[in-house]
Amino acid sequence: MPDDLEQLAADLLLAEPDGPPGEPKRGAPQPTPPHTCPECGEPVARIPESGGMWSGCKASGGIAGGAWWCAECGRCGARLQAYWDVFGEDAEVIQFPNEYEPELVWSRSRD
Repeated sequence: MPDDLEQLAADLLLAEPDGPPGEPKRGAPQPTPPHTCPECGEPVARIPESGGMWSGCKASGGIAGGAWWCAECGRCGARLQAYWDVFGEDAEVIQFPNEYEPELVWSRSRD
């Protein structure tokens, strides 16, 4: 793509009016919503049989721990992982209602 065409596209994006308050400007990078692949945006289902439990500590020194899951994106094939911490900042287990499903935020697996 010629440089002047790229500059024209960038100028057009910058000239677009802002959307409603609280919404990012069109063309701005969007955060990855929960339950989606960070590579391609495809919805990712939690697979109960592909996870386990973990424990550790927060940067503040408080206790941390919970569950982890692995999945493979059905569209792009990315190997994904998600973690869920069940401890609050006070190092106590957060009380969740029965049948609570955490909003898992998937990231690329390091494996």
